[in-house]
Amino acid sequence: MGLKVKHLLLGQERTVWHLQYTDWQDQRIPEDVQGFLSYLEEIQSVRRHTNSMLEPSKGRNPPVVVHCSAGVGRTGVVILAELMISCLEHNEKTDVPMMLQSLRQQRMLMVQTVAQYKFVYQVLIQFLKNSRLI
Repeated sequence: MGLKVKHLLLGQERTVWHLQYTDWQDQRIPEDVQGFLSYLEEIQSVRRHTNSMLEPSKGRNPPVVVHCSAGVGRTGVVILAELMISCLEHNEKTDVPMMLQSLRQQRMLMVQTVAQYKFVYQVLIQFLKNSRLI
């Protein structure tokens, strides 16, 4: 959903996109890996659309805010999975433990449970299967 936000004094307008993944309880994992990958693809689609709407003089890749109730478990899974998929897409080193450690230096408790950690690997495996790389 795109929400138009306008600064009344300056007259500047922005569109804020709100994407919500509702089938995911706190401290748990989504039941459907493919559904979660579809959600990540939707985020990428909005990101591409947003970049295409920017003026050439403006910087690319406006910020994306990811948040759940506590801002660590589900949030960490989304961010870690997106980062690792980006590494795979760009043929970069894909080191999940190292990336998680880096995320946790910025916000403790990112990816709260072992099940969430394993889920990130399931997502990456499904992404590679979908890409026909395995």
